[in-house]
Amino acid sequence: MRLIKRLWWIFGPLLLAAGLLFALLVFTKSDGRFSEKILTRAASSLETRIFKGRAHKHAAFTDESKNYVPFMGSSELTRFDSFHPSVLADKYKRDYTPFLLGYMGTQSFAQYSAMQPIIKDLAGKKVVFSISPQWFDPKSQSKAAFQTFYSKLQGISFLNNATASQEDIYAAKRYLEMDIQNGGLFKQIADGKPLSDLQKKKSVFEENILANEDLLFSHFDMTDNYDKKILPREADLPDTYDYNVLDQLAIKEAKANTTNNNFGIKNSFYNERLRESVGKLKGTQAGFDYTKSVEYNDFQLVLNEFAKNNVEVLFVIPPINQKWIDYTGLRPEMYQATVKKIKYQLESQGFTHIADLSHAGVNEYYMQDTIHIGWRGWLDLDTYINPFLTGSTGKSTYNLNNTEFLSKNWATMDPADITDFKEN
Repeated sequence: MRLIKRLWWIFGPLLLAAGLLFALLVFTKSDGRFSEKILTRAASSLETRIFKGRAHKHAAFTDESKNYVPFMGSSELTRFDSFHPSVLADKYKRDYTPFLLGYMGTQSFAQYSAMQPIIKDLAGKKVVFSISPQWFDPKSQSKAAFQTFYSKLQGISFLNNATASQEDIYAAKRYLEMDIQNGGLFKQIADGKPLSDLQKKKSVFEENILANEDLLFSHFDMTDNYDKKILPREADLPDTYDYNVLDQLAIKEAKANTTNNNFGIKNSFYNERLRESVGKLKGTQAGFDYTKSVEYNDFQLVLNEFAKNNVEVLFVIPPINQKWIDYTGLRPEMYQATVKKIKYQLESQGFTHIADLSHAGVNEYYMQDTIHIGWRGWLDLDTYINPFLTGSTGKSTYNLNNTEFLSKNWATMDPADITDFKEN
C-alpha cells in the first residue's frame, strides 16, 4: 500500500497533467476566435507557423466583419515598402486586407498542401496568387523547402479530403516523393484506394486533435510587421490616393535606396546578398530553362482546388530585373516561352484574371532586387489588384483538363508545341 502511495506521489501529477492535456486537445473547439488586433498582425506576420497551421487562417477567412484576402506566392510578399499591397490597403481604407502567405520556397505544392486544412473556408472567395516562372526549374519544389512548410495537420486534412480521383492520386505520390513521415495512408491513396470508413473515423479524430494543438500554440506571440513595417510606411503617403503623386514618391524612394550598384537593386539587398559574389555571376544563367518541369503538374493541383471551390483568382506573373537579365545572360525568349506555357494552362481552363507583368522588368525603379518587384512595381500591380478585389468580376467557368495538365507530356512539352498540343 505504501509503495502504491509513493508511486502515486511520484507519477500521479504527471498522469494528471497528461490526462488534462489529452482532454484539452480532444475536447477544445478548434474554431477559436481572435481579436481584430491579432488577426491584423497575423495577416502580415509572415510567420511559418501561420502558413503551416489552420487557426489564424480559418479565423480570418471566416470573419464576416472584415474581408481578409489570401495573397499566396513566395518571397515577393516579404518585400515591404511604402507601396506594398498591405500598406496601400491599410492606408487607403480598402475594404480588403491582404493575408500574406508566401515565403522563399513556397511553390505550388507547398501552397496546395497548406490549403488543405482551410480549403472550405476559401469557397466562393477571391484570392491573389503570384506565380513565378522561376518556380518552374527542372528540379521543381525541393524536399527541404517543402518539409519546412509542411505540417501533419496539412497531411491529415489531405487524406480526409482525398478520393480516388486523378488529382488526389497524383498529389499522394508527390507527398511520398517529399519523404513525409508515416506515408502508409498516402501510399493507399496513391494506389487509388480511398480510406475505409474506420480509417476515415480515425483520421478525422486525429485531424481534430492536431487542429486543437495548432489552436493552443496559435496564442503565442508573433512577429509584428504591422507596427514595424506597415504603419510607419503609411506616414510617408498622401492622405488621398493619386496614382501620379504616388508614382513620383515611388521614384523618389527607389532612387534614394538604390545608390550603391548599377542594377537598380535596393542597397541593403545588394550589400547582404550580392556584393561579394556579383563578380562571379556574369553569364551564369544563360543555360537556365523553366519550360520543362514537374512544377506545371503541381500547379495544376492548385488550379484544381480553386476550381472545385469556385474561387476567383487574380494570377500575378512577375518580371525579372532587365539589367540583371543582361548581366546573368538569362534568355528573355525562354522566360517569355515559360510565361506563354503558364498562361495557356490558365486560360484554356477558364482562369482569365491575369496580371502579366513579365515585360515590365525594363522599367526604371520597378524592381526592388533581381526578381522581386518593389516601389513602382507594387504601385503598378495595385492597378490590377484593387479593381479585382473591390469590383465585380462575375463568376468564372472553369474547365479542368487534368488528363493533359497532370501528365508528363505537359510537364516536358516545349511551349513552341502548344499549338500541336491543343490539337491532340
